[in-house]
Amino acid sequence: MKDIVKVFMLVINIISFICVLIIAGYFLISEFIGYDKTESFLKKLNIPWSLDSVIVMGLISAIVSIITYFLRKKFFGA
Repeated sequence: MKDIVKVFMLVINIISFICVLIIAGYFLISEFIGYDKTESFLKKLNIPWSLDSVIVMGLISAIVSIITYFLRKKFFGA
């Protein structure tokens, strides 16, 4: 059971870290081409996200990544 929890927390940590990297890339692209163009590009792809929702998702992903990292380090020593 302990191994299952360890693997589950590792998977959650990896997924949230990848989300943080994707959102950081989104903000880098937004800085270069402008926030209005990136929002219109997302609308063309039928992705109903605004800048605020991307910021919230990025913050949640970063918090989850940090929490799972410290929990893994504390309980499993990894």
